Amino acid sequence: MARKGKNVDSREIVIDRDGKTFTGRYEVTRGIITVTYGFNSRTTQVGGTPVEILARQLLSEIVNTDRSEERRVGKECRSRWSPYH
Repeated sequence: MARKGKNVDSREIVIDRDGKTFTGRYEVTRGIITVTYGFNSRTTQVGGTPVEILARQLLSEIVNTDRSEERRVGKECRSRWSPYH
């Protein structure tokens, strides 16, 4: 889906982690790739690595960060409700 008047290539990217499928979008504009998943995004410069591989790496970073945050928050919530707290 290209935007009129700009050199933009926007596509869907899918990765699997622990049996779950995560779908994001990536866009390449003037040599910069931006991957978006939910409200999070990561950006890097396109170099010698193929765009598709960069997109998967960036989406993986976003997903790993989101899941780490979910685990951290979950642990905090469980500790608040612990009968020994």
